[in-house]
Amino acid sequence: MSSQYYSLMPIGREEDWYLKVPADVTGTEIDVWLFTDGTRYMGDKIYIDVKYEGNHSAITFSAYGFPVLSAEIANELAKICGDEIQLVESTVKGHGNYYILNVLNIVDCLDHSCVRQYYPKDFEENRLRGKPRAVGMMKIDTTKLNHNKIFRVKDWEIPIVVSDDVYKVFKKFGSGGMRAT
Repeated sequence: MSSQYYSLMPIGREEDWYLKVPADVTGTEIDVWLFTDGTRYMGDKIYIDVKYEGNHSAITFSAYGFPVLSAEIANELAKICGDEIQLVESTVKGHGNYYILNVLNIVDCLDHSCVRQYYPKDFEENRLRGKPRAVGMMKIDTTKLNHNKIFRVKDWEIPIVVSDDVYKVFKKFGSGGMRAT
């Protein structure tokens, strides 16, 4: 098991490109939350427009913070992560083929002492009722991990958590649109 884990977070830099919400071939936007719940995407090929042109790196966080990868980094991650991820083929308009990183592992390892606020039990959106609404510096209980290389945290699926070896891949290819905490 890895001794160190990193939470990947998108950072916006003025000089970087910014990608829109993905869409299907008809232009209908795809529900991006599908890429945070640990289920395989079974739809058609995805198309992504560029909202603002700029520098792009091997990993870019699109609208709503899901990662879009170049083929090179996608291939490296597939070797290390295997069935923990799904690489969803996508076309970034005007820039060719990329892959949406769909993390399939959701691990129940959140240390709830770092939760600052919960959604009320009667919150209008059912999927959020009783879940954390605000998490300070996220802590995970590593005793609940099972040699995971990459995962999202149950009840706080926004960040992607990676092991040392996965983090090294992100660093190797440059991590212009992300930071690790």
